[in-house]
Amino acid sequence: PVLARALAKKPEDRYPSARELASDLREAHARIAPPEAAESVSGDPGRARSPWGVLVAGGLLALAAATFLLLRGC
Repeated sequence: PVLARALAKKPEDRYPSARELASDLREAHARIAPPEAAESVSGDPGRARSPWGVLVAGGLLALAAATFLLLRGC
């Protein structure tokens, strides 16, 4: 649902801010990641971030960009 909302056709159906998108992505990550991975993205500056989180976020960003470009007809 996060990606569908981010790529919604109507602007009013999309996320109003990147902050809300990031919050939903964190919640989705917490639901699918093992507990130790969820702790690494909790915002604690003393902990290293999970490389899986970075890969997932990068993949979602690439997918969103590709979908956007395809929908625009580029």
